[in-house]
Amino acid sequence: MRALITVGIAMVILPSFAYGYGEGADIPEGARVIHLLTNEARTNTKEALANCGEACSEGLDCHPEVLEPVYWDDDLFRAAQFHANMLNAINGSDKTPCMQHNSPCTLKSNAADRFPGRCDGTPGCACEGGKAECGTQGTTAGARVKMFAGSYSAENLASTSSTPYGAFMLWLHENAKGDGCEWSMNNGHRFNILGKSRRVGVGYTDAREGMYYGITAQDFDGIAPEETPALTAGAGYKEKGTLWFKAHYFSKTSAQKVSVTIDGVQTELVRTRGTDMNGVYGSNSIAEPPECAEYFFEATDQSGVVTRFPTTGVLLYACDHSWRDDHASGSDCSLHASGTMQKSLLGLFGILAGFLVCVRRRRRS
Repeated sequence: MRALITVGIAMVILPSFAYGYGEGADIPEGARVIHLLTNEARTNTKEALANCGEACSEGLDCHPEVLEPVYWDDDLFRAAQFHANMLNAINGSDKTPCMQHNSPCTLKSNAADRFPGRCDGTPGCACEGGKAECGTQGTTAGARVKMFAGSYSAENLASTSSTPYGAFMLWLHENAKGDGCEWSMNNGHRFNILGKSRRVGVGYTDAREGMYYGITAQDFDGIAPEETPALTAGAGYKEKGTLWFKAHYFSKTSAQKVSVTIDGVQTELVRTRGTDMNGVYGSNSIAEPPECAEYFFEATDQSGVVTRFPTTGVLLYACDHSWRDDHASGSDCSLHASGTMQKSLLGLFGILAGFLVCVRRRRRS
């Protein structure tokens, strides 16, 4: 859809302001990390499962050695975050949140349309009757996801006990208990991560006060995405106490250089897994940045084409949000423009364009 802005008798047609890849202040930092780790495991499944031992009783040859990545999907993210929020708001047992794939109530038919602006996913506004109880088998996982995304193939749930890395490893190295080389209730999380899905969304919640755990939800879909950027995922995170900045690259053309720029300082990354056309590039030698650091990744292929992640704005490390818009500061979408720009008609259009970007993101969030 195009936005029409009139100034006097002149009509100016501005291009549509679609989301760029990797954008979104509402995406939790932990969700970005789990997306990255998922694609890292898919670059070489044998290496990913090398330390799994007897828990991966199906054996390393059960999975294709190399898989294409799963791409982030905003609708699947909303479905996963909605479910994580709901489960985290309901007590399970022994100070743990509820853990189940079906919603613990029958969801209102417009729950997806109201999330998160008019309803944060908690039972009071999302459930018929305003109540939910752990163990109640209400709206199914498939029906819930299709309220948001229209299509669905699988879901993973985990308790967020410490770090995103820890939650992810609960899935990847779960104990298959002797099951064979096929999906089962014992190895299903790993098989979903290393399966044929092509898109994913991850919801992530920290433990609320008085509880031991939060909830992580991962929703998959097998339909190939329309947008397939060369940098599929990137994040800064702690892995067993070590700080990593990593990005995943996937393209028909080899990567010539992959880098991360943190607070204006660029560091070239080295390939830590996979190949030059399907690999993870990272560094564990970057000093812990100050609180709330800005960063972004760039990849240059052999033809000189540069891909940026996120497409616009910057990722944020150890902040209240995981991404900040180029056109807005904080959550109030305050606009910035130089004095010179403000005096020109072109500057006015720039400010209006930034405002429309902010409004669109608010409506979509």
